Amino acid sequence: MSSNAIIFICHNNESIEKVIDKIEIDNVYLMIVGFNEIREKYTKHPKIIFARNFPYHIENEKELLTLTAWYCISKNNLFRDKEYLCLLEYDVILEDFFIPSLNQVCQNNNTDVISFIYSDICLEWITKRHILEPFINLKKMTLPTNEKYHWFPTTNQCIRRKMVDDFVDWYYPDCHILKTGDPNFFAHYHERLFSYYAKETGKRITCLPGLNHLFLASHKNFTENNIL
Repeated sequence: MSSNAIIFICHNNESIEKVIDKIEIDNVYLMIVGFNEIREKYTKHPKIIFARNFPYHIENEKELLTLTAWYCISKNNLFRDKEYLCLLEYDVILEDFFIPSLNQVCQNNNTDVISFIYSDICLEWITKRHILEPFINLKKMTLPTNEKYHWFPTTNQCIRRKMVDDFVDWYYPDCHILKTGDPNFFAHYHERLFSYYAKETGKRITCLPGLNHLFLASHKNFTENNIL
């Protein structure tokens, strides 16, 4: 049995079609978030999971985007038999070597987070320090002042299964502070604060090449590189 599951997070038929070919791989699953109507052939597939069908979900919190999938997995005790969960957005492009390399790192079992892209620009880029700071203070932690703070853009992350639980409880529902303070950019806070949480709680982080994210030019300052 594989030590990890790769879960593509989709929200409509078009997003499913972008990754449905991957579902033939043994440890790959799709999770559907939101309430869009999905074609019957997908609703009956045993490896396609609908967050809205579980007793514990927050699909009404659509601004949280992929965090609702993390929440559903955590609160409904999904994938308890896996050591790592690789949670990917549907609009990623994977090199041919990516999944075998990821599986091998998970099998080695000597890291806590496997990330794929990193940045050394300011943590509060696009977001606002005066919004981040009250949330961080609530956690009895300190927001870094370093303008070259390494963090890992996007919510594409491979994480120990227990860490999914820990982060979801750390972030939600206190993240409503962020939503109230900066509703237009609320979606950006998850990726920044996951990186912050991982680093500041001393998690071991590996950066693995082979994943590209289709975020147009908005993340042109980010690079794919190295183990940090």
